[in-house]
Amino acid sequence: MLLSSCKQSQKYNSPKPLNVNQTLQDLYLQDLKECKQYVLQLSSTSDHDSLEHYYSAARNSFKRIEPLLSFQDRNNYNFLNATNILNVEEEDLTDIKITEPHSFQTLEELIFTDQLDIKSIHITSNIIASRLELLSKNTDLSHYQPYHILWIVRKQIVRTATTGVTGFDSPVLESSLQDAVFARAIT
Repeated sequence: MLLSSCKQSQKYNSPKPLNVNQTLQDLYLQDLKECKQYVLQLSSTSDHDSLEHYYSAARNSFKRIEPLLSFQDRNNYNFLNATNILNVEEEDLTDIKITEPHSFQTLEELIFTDQLDIKSIHITSNIIASRLELLSKNTDLSHYQPYHILWIVRKQIVRTATTGVTGFDSPVLESSLQDAVFARAIT
């Protein structure tokens, strides 16, 4: 017993620390790229079934990036997930700006209808794709700390409870609760 306790202990090689931020950024950029690919498919097809399929796939990809996107870039998230309501900004009586939304909710209302407006679908999907391309070129998550991840998870839980349960995110399909499954909160 004395001899075995006096042995020198073997050195254990500890694995190199995992760069969590880089892994998170790679996953985020992969989902952004996938979402952009599906949205670009929307802009190149006119078949109703294909439009529905590509929209659902793009929406699922968008929901996967939602937790990070809403935390990282609130303005782009609000642009991509805006309701299909005209936005009126009035600075004074002579300067009134009216902007139409170009978001996933707008696409949903354009695609899941009896009469398709292919031109509007293609315009909206091209605008969304260009916004997603902009996001993929301007993403840096290297400064995130562990507490940022907790904030992201907390905000996603609140977002799912408020917009998912009420159906706000999916006005036509009413699939907000199903979308919440894809909105993975940093796995």
